[in-house]
Amino acid sequence: MAKFTKEIVAPGKYVVNVPTKQADGTIKLVRKEQEITEDRINSWVEKFKKMRDKGLNFPAPFYHDFSALPITEEEKARLDAEQRKEENRTKNNAGYWESLFYKDGKLQGIIDADEAYSERFGKSFKECSLMSLPKFTDGLGEEWEDPILHIAVVTHPIAPGQG
Repeated sequence: MAKFTKEIVAPGKYVVNVPTKQADGTIKLVRKEQEITEDRINSWVEKFKKMRDKGLNFPAPFYHDFSALPITEEEKARLDAEQRKEENRTKNNAGYWESLFYKDGKLQGIIDADEAYSERFGKSFKECSLMSLPKFTDGLGEEWEDPILHIAVVTHPIAPGQG
């Protein structure tokens, strides 16, 4: 694995896709304005640290995959074995986020990326886009409020120009 530091997002107001449960039980993406403040970013960083301390891993999919959620090492091993059978799912993950921190007015993170993709970081993999939900219950049964669930490595971020 190769490690890279990426800028993720700066405080500001963004129009984002919010997964919203419909009356028929399906999930639809609805565009809504959300404000990301320095306090919210610092809260994400603290929750990320606590979730990592509990053994959860944060994927770095190549697009917003709603199944890309924080998982334990055991779940990761099981999924890795399943994904070897499903080549397309394996291709959707660049690696896992090792740490998050607030520096120079931006949320930043260190990604432990698959060696196969290391030459593409900073070239074709320039941008990131995070996914957060109001509530999330992890595989250990703990409920989290407004956590980051994954940070996708994308070509079309909501907040362009992250570096």
